[in-house]
Amino acid sequence: MVDEITELGSAIMAALGGKENIVEIDNCISRLRLILKDTSKVDEAALKSTGSLGLIKINEENIQVVYGAKVEKAAAELKRAVKQMFNLFKKSIHSSCCWNDNSFRRSKRSSFFTENDG
Repeated sequence: MVDEITELGSAIMAALGGKENIVEIDNCISRLRLILKDTSKVDEAALKSTGSLGLIKINEENIQVVYGAKVEKAAAELKRAVKQMFNLFKKSIHSSCCWNDNSFRRSKRSSFFTENDG
C-alpha cells in the first residue's frame, strides 16, 4: 500500500500548525502526545472536528490531544501525513538542485539525507 495522506492525517497536521510546527509525535492509550515548536498555533476547534475529545497544553512546546479509543488511528494518520509531506519536500529539493554539479556535494555527515537518496 502506498502511504497516502488521508483527510484525517492532513486535518490533524493542519490543526497542529502544519508539518513545520511538529517536532515529535507519540501516543499513550488515549492521547496523542506531541512536542511542537509553538503550541499557540494549535487550532482546538479544528482538532475537535477530527474527533478530538479535548486538549491539554502542558507548556509552550508540549501538548496532549485526547482521542480516546481512536488515538491509534489518529497517531498513525498524523505520522503518515508528516512523513509524506517530508518526502514531498525532499523531492522538491532534489529536483531544484544541480545534483550533477561537482561544486555541490552531499555531506556523508548530513542527517537530512540518507544513503538511499537519489
